[in-house]
Amino acid sequence: MNEKIHELLKEGTVSSIKKLVSILIDRAGKKQSNKVFYSIFQEYLINSKVSVSNSFVMVGPKRGLSCFVSDLLSLYVTVSAYDEQSELLKNLLQDIDDLKDSLRPMLKMTIARKLLQILEQYGANHFFAYNHNGIPLRFYFVPYGNKTMNAGYFPHLHLVVIYKNELDSHANSEYIFMHELGHVVQLYMTKSLLIVPDSFKEATTRMFKPCSDEVLAEVFADCFTIAVMKGTFFEVKNPFCTIFLPEHQIRIKEYFLSVFTGQQQRLDERRDR
Repeated sequence: MNEKIHELLKEGTVSSIKKLVSILIDRAGKKQSNKVFYSIFQEYLINSKVSVSNSFVMVGPKRGLSCFVSDLLSLYVTVSAYDEQSELLKNLLQDIDDLKDSLRPMLKMTIARKLLQILEQYGANHFFAYNHNGIPLRFYFVPYGNKTMNAGYFPHLHLVVIYKNELDSHANSEYIFMHELGHVVQLYMTKSLLIVPDSFKEATTRMFKPCSDEVLAEVFADCFTIAVMKGTFFEVKNPFCTIFLPEHQIRIKEYFLSVFTGQQQRLDERRDR
């Protein structure tokens, strides 16, 4: 069975990964341990240069899907409750089932690295490199379209998966990439993807109509993209840089600059005392 799991993982297609996850679901249903395959998933990650200590690791399209799945399965197979493990595996199978072949172009890793360089220039790396549990940030480039998302951030593993953009032809891949990193900043600041900092609400109080926390979280991520892309080569890739009023863009940029320099974080800490 170990050899079969390894071969399916190595093949790295949607079909082979679905077969792999289905095997694990069947075993969990029979209360057979899947933890015996943990070393296979870890070995695949190590051979793909995914380190448990280095941040900003990027895995390209050739191994992207298998590494993404290996990262998730390394966690899932250690869940001792079979019912809970089975539910996690079934959700993963559904996620894999949402993938489809696509002729759309994919964000190039060289471009992604240039976008990260912008964040480094802002002094924002400490928001991304590691989460509060010391887990390094990883990026997996999966060469398929997805029926439900263009990209996603998985907070429990501190990883970002990037798909081909099938959902919105008007949204550039550069903007989508930065939007996901906006959620990383939000989680770092509030420890919840459903909560935005009070300081952000105050800074933008007259810009937006009242909305739910879920919508406001997306607004936060979009405002982050404006702050870091405005005035750069990538400004033209951000749809909101032509929609938001110039004075609002200045205020947003000033807010995130204060966040990156630590000023706003200190203010938030004082407010919470």
